[in-house]
Amino acid sequence: MLRKLIFIAMLAGVSSVRVGHAQQPGHIVRGQVLDAQTGESLPSANIRIEGTFRGTITNADGVFEIAIEETPAELVFRYIGYESQRYAIPDRSVEQIEIRMQPTTYQMPELVVTGENPAIGIMRCVIDRKQERRALLSSYASEAYTRFTVANDTGIVAIIETLSDVFWDKEEGMRELVKSRRQTSNLGIELTDYLPAALLMANLYDDDIALAGYNFVGVTHPDALDIYRFALQGTRLIDDRLVYDIAVAPKSRLNTGFVGKIAVLSDECALLEVALEPGEAFLFPPPVTGINATLYQQYDSFDGSAWLPVDFRSDIGVDISFGPLLTFPTFKVRQVSRLTDYRMEAILPDSLYAEGKYLGIDQEAVAADTLLDREGVAVPFEEPERVAYAGIDSTMTIGKAFEPTGLLMRLPGQTDAQANENDETEEPGFLSGFIAGTEWVQPRFRFNRAEGFHGGLSTEYESDRFYLEGGGGWSRELEDPWSYDISSEIRIGSERRGFIGASYFHGVEPRIRSRQYGAMYATMYSLFGAGDYFDYLHNQRVRISGGYNRNLLRITLALQREIPESVEAVTAYDLFGKPGEPRPNPPVSHKELRSASVTVRYGDPADLMATLLGGGRYAELEIETGDDENIYEDYLRIATNIRWTFPTFFSRRFLPNALSVHLTAGSYLGHLPVQRFGIIDGTFGNGFVFGTLRTLVGRPYEGNRYAGFFWEHNFQTIPFEVLGLQGLAQRGYGIIVGGAHARTWISRPNPVKRPDLHLSSQGMHHEITVALNGIFGFLQVGFSQRLDKPDHNIGISMKRFF
Repeated sequence: MLRKLIFIAMLAGVSSVRVGHAQQPGHIVRGQVLDAQTGESLPSANIRIEGTFRGTITNADGVFEIAIEETPAELVFRYIGYESQRYAIPDRSVEQIEIRMQPTTYQMPELVVTGENPAIGIMRCVIDRKQERRALLSSYASEAYTRFTVANDTGIVAIIETLSDVFWDKEEGMRELVKSRRQTSNLGIELTDYLPAALLMANLYDDDIALAGYNFVGVTHPDALDIYRFALQGTRLIDDRLVYDIAVAPKSRLNTGFVGKIAVLSDECALLEVALEPGEAFLFPPPVTGINATLYQQYDSFDGSAWLPVDFRSDIGVDISFGPLLTFPTFKVRQVSRLTDYRMEAILPDSLYAEGKYLGIDQEAVAADTLLDREGVAVPFEEPERVAYAGIDSTMTIGKAFEPTGLLMRLPGQTDAQANENDETEEPGFLSGFIAGTEWVQPRFRFNRAEGFHGGLSTEYESDRFYLEGGGGWSRELEDPWSYDISSEIRIGSERRGFIGASYFHGVEPRIRSRQYGAMYATMYSLFGAGDYFDYLHNQRVRISGGYNRNLLRITLALQREIPESVEAVTAYDLFGKPGEPRPNPPVSHKELRSASVTVRYGDPADLMATLLGGGRYAELEIETGDDENIYEDYLRIATNIRWTFPTFFSRRFLPNALSVHLTAGSYLGHLPVQRFGIIDGTFGNGFVFGTLRTLVGRPYEGNRYAGFFWEHNFQTIPFEVLGLQGLAQRGYGIIVGGAHARTWISRPNPVKRPDLHLSSQGMHHEITVALNGIFGFLQVGFSQRLDKPDHNIGISMKRFF
């Protein structure tokens, strides 16, 4: 299953540009286009039926086939550097032809450069004329044939073909309607259910070109003269019209641009063809060890003004490796797309544009599944493709074709590709089965100085309308050893946006909630002899809530009743047997606490990918009021927590430079109970987490008022690229610079009975961090220096991608 998902992701990611039924094929004409002098085939020669916008291209062997609806007709063959040739088709008796095109020569006069680079003037004209033409074009439609040929290091492993109608609108962009699809029998999953086809075809004439997560500056972008270095390399002729051959490359290796050649028709100031590759800035983090891409495209004039693509061809190779642990075969994909039958100012389908769909399926045409079987519709297969299509059967799976090698594949149960492909697994043993749990029941385990070892079970159930979670456990160190909890939520409304919920908790829990660390973090830290991070209390809590949930916005109103009790610290055990007494837990009021709160939240605090990779956007505001059985000891508490990531520099890259900020703050009115204090998190030893004070080790700051501001700027690989250390940049090494500034207050009056047990900052805490990101592809090592007093720390964490 993993290899299937990687296959889909690779195919969808290699090029990502958002770009009536097929004509009944008439008379089919086949042939080959050759050089008249050498006899060599001319690949991708442009063929059009005279007087129409319908045509095709030759394959790599110069072979073509085209459907002609009516005869007589005339075919026009064009190829830069050759005299265009016309071939009359008087009737249906002509079925096979051979076209031999005569090369043309042109001696470019010697240039005497007295001022501006001549290529600059040519490209300025191309850019200006493109803007003029695009301003006059509001919409068009065309038919697109696309073929993906997927290969590994040994040969072709899969072929996918799609026939679509493509629609373009100046304001709304591209849409695609799939009419037919065909693929080799080894593709057990319907890839065309997941992937568009024509939408993966870049128009390299555009201002901006998306490729594999990058947003490239096009060679005809209005700012191209500032981004690119153009050089006139030579000239050719097409129909006695002069064509300039111009080399192009970014002025800076930091720019997200292309390297290659373009051909410009002089009297039209229009692109005729391009052959481009991504520049040096086309970098990816491990485990991607390399992506090679070459893009080709030709253009022609339609309706006398618009210059639009007639094809798109690309060769892309992707290498993925986890070093000696796991290495995948090179994933190679060749794309051949042909656009034909252009219709200017076309009527666009409301079913796609009004509903905001980029991809639609013509269910009737797809169900018939015959369009691609008709002659003259597809670009002919090359010989290796024809052999592969006939020879690939259902047993030659993608899993086998891209089965990785490495140490992990030598582990028991990892060498049978067929078993993996069919998702077959062995029955787990008793111990591993208990640790992993089942679909319904999961184990619970934690250790702290109040409970000692705690073990139990939990269960969870979720449907469209209902959510239920509960569990219980036992601790040997407590007089009341049992803990249990249950919570439920019912989603209401036709779109399930409203909800009501209820929960009950009985047991030991941290006195103050951390937004950074959970019970397992604290367990491991304590067991390995570093002390207990949290303070604890025993609580009985009933909570009733309701609210509204839409997309990333969630509003919750809650009523809560709880009875807290102080608990003793009963154990200082750790795996290394260090001597010492446990730190006492601060006492809490045993009075019943009643509270009401409203919470407004944007984003998902449990977004695992944002936590692991960095980035994400999350904001929360909480307002709570309550009292503890004494009308004169009520309180109002306000707290906010914001985490946001902003792209800063090099925003066209797959991983742009980014600034991440985290603001947490809280205050109160009245008499705030100690279990409602807020905290500024520190770090667990040498484990660095963004949003924590990295020179505050082992315990958090706490207070009834608190404020913390954390920031990190991820410069990615740019510092090493600037220094010319391209090898480090290609390995994904980057630099992160950040800082933290925080303070907590324990203000009077307050119910703190043992001030010595509450750690407060006693002034501002300032620190700065510099980290090397991307070590071994997944780690970050940083050095943090405290600024307000002498202290420092060296730590390690997971790599930040954003």
